[in-house]
Amino acid sequence: MMDSDELISIAEKLEAGAFEDNVRFRFRHIVHSDGMIEIEGDQGGLREFAGQILRLIAKPYVDGAHIHFDEAASSDQGSQPMIVSRKEGSGDQ
Repeated sequence: MMDSDELISIAEKLEAGAFEDNVRFRFRHIVHSDGMIEIEGDQGGLREFAGQILRLIAKPYVDGAHIHFDEAASSDQGSQPMIVSRKEGSGDQ
């Protein structure tokens, strides 16, 4: 298992690649009419998303730890607001 420092190092490398050439990346999440959630992005957008997820994993666990993804925070216009939460323990909660 990787320790927190290793995860953060990977996140930093991923996120650094997301902003190469100062080009705005593409990252969007939508809910289709059938309820299917689609997360789409170019390489930079998906690298940024992965980096943020790795940082959530790397932090010491705090109940309720989460990340917001919406138009105000790195998501493209038209994205459905989304929260990724970290929950520890059994899946019964």
